[in-house]
Amino acid sequence: MTETSKRAAIYARSATQQQAHAENHAVVEQIARCRAYCTEHGYSIGERHIYQDLASGAMYQDRQQLNGLLAAVREHQIDIVVIYDADRLSRNPVHLVTIIEELAQHNVKVEIVREPFPLVQLLGNALRFVEQMEREKKVDRMRRGRHRAKQQRGLQ
Repeated sequence: MTETSKRAAIYARSATQQQAHAENHAVVEQIARCRAYCTEHGYSIGERHIYQDLASGAMYQDRQQLNGLLAAVREHQIDIVVIYDADRLSRNPVHLVTIIEELAQHNVKVEIVREPFPLVQLLGNALRFVEQMEREKKVDRMRRGRHRAKQQRGLQ
């Protein structure tokens, strides 16, 4: 690995055994495309950082290989996670953004082989926008509550 080379991990997932063997959704094909992407971008990939799950995308917390990937991220072993398609990480946009936000907290970027634009960043920005709106609503409710309490004390 050169000084400027980034340490990449690959994550691939298939929901079912049958889907894993289907040509367009095979985990092997996902990994091959992710490897090619890493090579194109000069990323180094350690074999121990190729993670593959055969699991539904519904409950991401139960995926053993994803948990292994997240543990490696927390231990600062990875700079970039490469996935073939965003739905391989999760089909649920909230779960997808949650996973990506956790990676971002450790300065790990997600790169998607098939995405024509940074969908992940778009989803993250949308989630932060909603969170900010919720914070603003909370602040407004608290302000109104304090104002109401002052009025009630003044009337007594």
